[in-house]
Amino acid sequence: MSHRLEQAVAELVKHEIEQFAAWCAKEWIITAEVFDRENVVDMKPEGYRDGYNTALEGLPLALEHYLESKL
Repeated sequence: MSHRLEQAVAELVKHEIEQFAAWCAKEWIITAEVFDRENVVDMKPEGYRDGYNTALEGLPLALEHYLESKL
């Protein structure tokens, strides 16, 4: 495989992973309504929803740091 093709494939994969991380950060957030309605509270410590959402919101940045460490 040529170097240019390898680089293009790597950039495409990187882009798709970044898009997935952004999608997770947006779509997997637990709103207060969902938290109460779906009984996510069971057996979870206080502040669980906030910590969970913060982790998801930080996923794109964590991915960016991870990818930079691999280059």
